[in-house]
Amino acid sequence: MRPDSSLKFPCTSDTDDTPAWYIAMVGYNTEKVVRERIENLGLEAYVATQNVTKVWKNGRKAHILKVVIPMLVFVRCTEAQRRRLVSLPYIYRFMSDRAAKSDTGEAAPPARVTQHDIDTLKYMLGQSDVPVTFVDTPIRSGDRVTIIRGNLRGISGTVITADDNKSQLIVAIGTLGAARISVATDLLKRL
Repeated sequence: MRPDSSLKFPCTSDTDDTPAWYIAMVGYNTEKVVRERIENLGLEAYVATQNVTKVWKNGRKAHILKVVIPMLVFVRCTEAQRRRLVSLPYIYRFMSDRAAKSDTGEAAPPARVTQHDIDTLKYMLGQSDVPVTFVDTPIRSGDRVTIIRGNLRGISGTVITADDNKSQLIVAIGTLGAARISVATDLLKRL
């Protein structure tokens, strides 16, 4: 593997020179290679992996290091470094924080992960005796939610049914009763 030596990332005196953890989206099954390439640039990177025992159809067993969150590499860098990293061919983009997006038409800021969350993730994956799986924070029936974007922003209600893409939301309207509306789950925030 040829390191990208022309792209070494020394700490710059940019306006935001405080390193933070960002989430790089990469190709499937390239997480470990991308982590190495980023580390060769002088940055800290982390791929969520766990030792698991894999059993093949023929009964053969092997201990492997399995990527737990596919297509994601956590990178600790400054905002200026992140902007340069996104131009590399093996990084598709950085995950954005859609919940922080404003209605002014500005793009959502890049998502950041706290050091505490990275440490918790590393500890959990290193200490667990059983495989760890990840799911999105689900919106479930009975959850109190509020709509965070769009024309209905600010309306709160209770979810009556939920699936992967849409939720049926019941909104109480005083003495009139309640109204039901179908809302995309990415527009909802649990209260």
